[in-house]
Amino acid sequence: MLAGLSSAQHKWRFNSLSINEASDGGLDSPYKWTSEAAMRQPKIYDEEDRLNTVHPVFVIPEGVAEATRAYFATKRGAWE
Repeated sequence: MLAGLSSAQHKWRFNSLSINEASDGGLDSPYKWTSEAAMRQPKIYDEEDRLNTVHPVFVIPEGVAEATRAYFATKRGAWE
């Protein structure tokens, strides 16, 4: 339920032109999203009541998916 509230308080944009440093030609579309606070009027909540962003694909806190991907990118040689 809080993920839905977070998505109502923020808007996400897919940036197809972004260059992902971790891209290796694989599936990097989930990592090309950026967020910003939704500024709707009338505002029905105080700014301190705004939730943190939740990634629109993975539904985990923003930044965690990217950090996890970067971590496992350093581990590729272990299984090859």
